[in-house]
Amino acid sequence: VVLTRDPKHIENLNKLKRFRPNMDKWRRAAKINTPDDFRHRSRRAEKMLQKHDGDFDLIFQIHTLQSPGLRLTERPYVLTTDNTHAIQLRHWKSPQTEKQAREWMELEKEVYRNASFLFPWGSHVRKSMIEDYGCDPDRVFAFGTGANFQLDELNKSNYDAQVALFVGRDYER
Repeated sequence: VVLTRDPKHIENLNKLKRFRPNMDKWRRAAKINTPDDFRHRSRRAEKMLQKHDGDFDLIFQIHTLQSPGLRLTERPYVLTTDNTHAIQLRHWKSPQTEKQAREWMELEKEVYRNASFLFPWGSHVRKSMIEDYGCDPDRVFAFGTGANFQLDELNKSNYDAQVALFVGRDYER
């Protein structure tokens, strides 16, 4: 038994759990997102959020590879994403087992239904959130992501009293 909290070690242990003698099959198996991976990332998010409890008013989550912590009904959050697992299953063959796919959708459903608002990146994702996950249509607002552009000058308002909390990996951005 190996006990570790280091995310890189956990990632490598997950790859070992999915070991296949054939290198191509192992590569494919190692990239599978399982419900256990979802829960592990959710626990990590919870630990980070606990350190900042009381310091933020809202969690803004991008995509649904985990939940925004474990206290979904206690902390307000919004979520934006370009896809749902239900859409993925309709269009691509999943490397997950049927049981894993059903369990993943249940985890997504819990995240979607407890969000204050959902901001899918298109009407097809909005439709999936409503029809496949039973989300309240009044809380799901589709929008396009558009193109990047540069503003000549930003509003010079003072936002010192506002706090934004980022939980993720791309800290340089």
